[in-house]
Amino acid sequence: MISSSFFRSVARSTQAASLARPFSRSIPALGPPLRPHSPTESALRDKLMDRLEAEECDVEDTSGGCGTFYAINVASPAFIGISKVKQHRLVNEILKEEIAGIHGLTLSTKPCDPVSK
Repeated sequence: MISSSFFRSVARSTQAASLARPFSRSIPALGPPLRPHSPTESALRDKLMDRLEAEECDVEDTSGGCGTFYAINVASPAFIGISKVKQHRLVNEILKEEIAGIHGLTLSTKPCDPVSK
């Protein structure tokens, strides 16, 4: 039978080893690996960019690639002067057909000043 003192000594030696080498020898990751946007992500983004004349629009499939959950962040001059609820309703109306086949959607909207092109 293994005693609890054995586990304490293993824990102490593991802590000591990690303190002895405080810096990892592996190459740090700068973030998640970049992956190409799926056709659905691109279609949602393009539709919002076109209809809202958005300055920023990020669409990400957060379902692990199966296309059931999306996170959308959009900044548009179309949102100036309207409440957050109305901003979300506007996005929902634009994506009504697409939303019918989506299980979950996280929206983040904000107004922005139009940039002259």
